[in-house]
Amino acid sequence: MMRLAVLFARPLPAEAKVRLRLAVGAMAKTGWVRFVRGDHEAWVFAEAVPVRDLAEALAAEGLQPESIVTTLDADTDAALAEHAVVGERFKPIGR
Repeated sequence: MMRLAVLFARPLPAEAKVRLRLAVGAMAKTGWVRFVRGDHEAWVFAEAVPVRDLAEALAAEGLQPESIVTTLDADTDAALAEHAVVGERFKPIGR
């Protein structure tokens, strides 16, 4: 299990937190999301999710984080991006 820290400039409002959870929940191999630091940061727990894929999923939901930090080193993250699982676990209602 790995952790990705998604950092935002301002605290996320409730609607943005729901959109973030939907974006992460639709991705394959993701676990759960925890909001910390007064909703300035979201921790995404997953099995094998490259930073690039998470950034694309968040951008598709209109979320623009300042940065995304992973517990993996750069080489491992790049290798994950090459062998990423394509597709969604499910399609959220309304999409």
